[in-house]
Amino acid sequence: MAPFLKQSGFKDDQLSFLPISGLAGDNVKEAKNTPAWYKGPSLLKLLDSLVVPGRDENAPLRIPLLDGYRDMGSIMAIGKVEAGTVKPGM
Repeated sequence: MAPFLKQSGFKDDQLSFLPISGLAGDNVKEAKNTPAWYKGPSLLKLLDSLVVPGRDENAPLRIPLLDGYRDMGSIMAIGKVEAGTVKPGM
């Protein structure tokens, strides 16, 4: 898996391999039944340590559209604000 991810543009410091068992709950909340080769944190600790990129509120408005449908003659668009700010009356 690592060679494929490196070929796709990921760097070594961006990759984490984490042995878990969702069925048994191993290494999800706390480290138990972890293989000898793994010395890292549990899944929840790893997720808590990730750095979330900031969102620039002053950037131009960018809303990728996820879905659209008609309802009672109106066209509704569904999307998520990725950059910028939406204000009433825009």
